[in-house]
Amino acid sequence: MKILCFSSRHHTSAIQLCVVLVLAVLLVFSVGTAISASSEHESAAEAVHESSAVAEEAVEHAEGEAHGEAHGKGWVPTDTYRLLHFIVLAGGLFFLLKKPVSQALDARVKGIEDQLSELEAQKKAAEQKLAEYNQKFAQLEKESESIVAEYVRQGEEAKIRILKEAESSADKMKAQAQKNIEKVRQMMPLAEELGCSMAQLAIAWCLKNPNVSTVITGASRPEQVSENMKALDVLPKLTADVMEKIEAILDNHPGGEENYR
Repeated sequence: MKILCFSSRHHTSAIQLCVVLVLAVLLVFSVGTAISASSEHESAAEAVHESSAVAEEAVEHAEGEAHGEAHGKGWVPTDTYRLLHFIVLAGGLFFLLKKPVSQALDARVKGIEDQLSELEAQKKAAEQKLAEYNQKFAQLEKESESIVAEYVRQGEEAKIRILKEAESSADKMKAQAQKNIEKVRQMMPLAEELGCSMAQLAIAWCLKNPNVSTVITGASRPEQVSENMKALDVLPKLTADVMEKIEAILDNHPGGEENYR
């Protein structure tokens, strides 16, 4: 079984609504009654006016009195009561509806103010987020610029280092080439003294090395193979003195054998 419970506030609102409805009905009824009464008075006045027009001219004075009496009955004491009744009902309705209407308007205004406050808060939050995003974008831009600048700096340093190393390598290769050319120039008189070419002397020198078992030579023509084979005739001429001269010029004699035991 359900039990309906009403609070005092709801009970008061219900009573006010009932009173408003009763006053509204009474107000409508009084207005209708006043309108109908006014219509009846106008009809009576018209009837008296018509009857006075038909009467003889002899009773003109009496007709004037009757006509004055009819017009004198245009406002009667009941009309005053009806007017007071209407004023009281209208005042009661205004008094009863004043607070609910005011509350409804205040609630509407409060709702609009709350919506405006909420929109303003959302606007501020959006502006704050936009400022945060702009700050992050600015920070990312600075970081990207610093990263690019760092890479550019590292690239420039690597470029300078590579150029320096290339120059140093070129200088070393040039110096080594000059040394090799000078060594070849010093070897040419020795090859002439032995009666052979520089290629034959080089092959014979390789065969003279006790650690070399095979010498692989390259040739693009049969004549080169024949010339290279003549190195075997130069091999006996490489005595110890000659080998010392060659080692002195080349200056590339390996060190002694290392003992790893």
